[in-house]
Amino acid sequence: MAKILKSPAKLFLILASVFGIIWVFLMPAGAGYDEETHLARIYEIDHRTLLPNQWLGVAGNGIPISMREISFRQKAFLLPITMGEIKDQLSLKLESEITIPHLTRATYSPVLYFPQAVLLKIFGFNFDLPLLLNYWIIRLSYLFLYICLSYFAIRLMPKFKWTLFVLALAPMAMIQAVSISADPQTNGMSFLFVAWSLYLIEGKKSVDKKYFWITMLLVFLLFIVKPNSTPLVLLLILLKPTQFSKRRTLAFFWLAIAALFLIEVGGWTMIQFQAEAARRGLTETQTAGFLTVFLSDPLGFIANLVRYVVTNLPTVFQQYIAGFGYGYYAMPTAVYIFFLIGLGAGILHDWQLEAFSKSTRILLALAFIVLFFGTFALRLAIKQSVGSLALSQGRYFIPFIPLLIFSVFGGRIKIAANENITRLVTSTAVALTLILVTVAMYLVYYVPCGMYVFSPGKCMIPVYKNWDPTRENSVVIQKDQPIEQIFQPDCGKTDSLSLFTFTSSQPPAEGNFIVELTQVKTGESLFSQKFPISSLQDNAMTTIDMPPIQLDTNGQYQIGVSSESSLPAFSIGLSDRQRIRGSLSQAGIIIDKDLLFKYGCIK
Repeated sequence: MAKILKSPAKLFLILASVFGIIWVFLMPAGAGYDEETHLARIYEIDHRTLLPNQWLGVAGNGIPISMREISFRQKAFLLPITMGEIKDQLSLKLESEITIPHLTRATYSPVLYFPQAVLLKIFGFNFDLPLLLNYWIIRLSYLFLYICLSYFAIRLMPKFKWTLFVLALAPMAMIQAVSISADPQTNGMSFLFVAWSLYLIEGKKSVDKKYFWITMLLVFLLFIVKPNSTPLVLLLILLKPTQFSKRRTLAFFWLAIAALFLIEVGGWTMIQFQAEAARRGLTETQTAGFLTVFLSDPLGFIANLVRYVVTNLPTVFQQYIAGFGYGYYAMPTAVYIFFLIGLGAGILHDWQLEAFSKSTRILLALAFIVLFFGTFALRLAIKQSVGSLALSQGRYFIPFIPLLIFSVFGGRIKIAANENITRLVTSTAVALTLILVTVAMYLVYYVPCGMYVFSPGKCMIPVYKNWDPTRENSVVIQKDQPIEQIFQPDCGKTDSLSLFTFTSSQPPAEGNFIVELTQVKTGESLFSQKFPISSLQDNAMTTIDMPPIQLDTNGQYQIGVSSESSLPAFSIGLSDRQRIRGSLSQAGIIIDKDLLFKYGCIK
């Protein structure tokens, strides 16, 4: 054990394997960022199509409906996963008679998906294993790739091994490593390329035939992953001519890199750009707008970029460390604390050892600046040119955060810190971080109101997806026009009800609305009370406090809302999804939607 604690690479292998395998099975299918669309790309490749949406875009083609049914992301509400649901998911197969249209957003190089396409072909198509098992198998393959790439990256690092150990085990990096995504290879390959570059530069290794071809292989792989990692190739600029046996070898080295760039990055970027434009249905004017958004007004774009960075940076920093897919659930605050303790201890351990050269630190800093602002600029350009929601998420910055750390703390500092203690603090803090994420993952995905075990606030369910109520999609309440919403609760006790309300520009000074809660089977009135219309919130949740009421999760209940005013003083938001939890009616007429409401859950 003592030997393992002295080897960050071996300890990474153990921790990443143990927690990664647990998370592969613990995280619901489709709960990771964009898992559905990456699985759709793998499915398309198995239909002998390398170009994105070339097969999926043909009328009549689509993904099996089972891919939609199994996905946590596609649930009408984000409710805890039950054992019954898992059993149902194990009955879903890949091949289905019913398919649904789907254009994949995963337009990266097909090489990123070849291993997983082979696995899906074998276990999904040939062996006809349940789709959930295929999810797990593909996730395990991504985890294996990430672990291998990051393990060798830590081993190759000439310095700051413990720092990279912490960064590679960051909760968000590990969550992405167990997701069906292009991120595992992108993050792992980026770590490995940085480590290899520093190994050559700091070690002043002669670039002989062996090292030449290893470098070319790594450049080839770097240019395959997500394009935001491409600028990492600039690190090789610090290779000195004296590290090459001949000048023509040096010239061939850079010519080969340039050729790979033109073929892989340039060629595929054109394909990817066209695929994205076709998927979004962009006109030529909109496509040209993306290319000219900077050139038309450079100073204005830079000013917008600075504001965009400042506005999003706190969220990006938080998401870089940890976050569940799509941000539906919070992470325990202790996760961030322990991670930063581990990172600080790792840096402190490495800081007092050998330093990176000044020229290396400067180049690392410059490369980070290019990648950091380039990533933000790309998202902003998409947002400005096509009016699309283009969030800058923390996971996009995982590949190049090491550059920032190494450039800032890469100089040697004389601190009398005990190496054994700093190693122990680093490894302990990282292990505790991963343990806390594991517990939190179980609570948020499998326990009703589980997030509120570690997060402040009151548990209000259900948790809606893509919450975007509008005044146009609401039902007006007035005298003789009451509404009744029938629903089946997911919690056995409640003490509040929240409705998303809109008020008219001039609500009446007097008048009340009435809220009732009734058990459908017995007709028993559980709650009935008047409230002044003036107390309603506009374009926000209006919360009605009630005494604690016992509910039967197998029974049905009716929410009634009526008004004493004959004027259309207020309205209540409606869900876009039809008939998802019961029935809604107004004055006896069925409405094929549901109220936007939540109720407090008491545990």
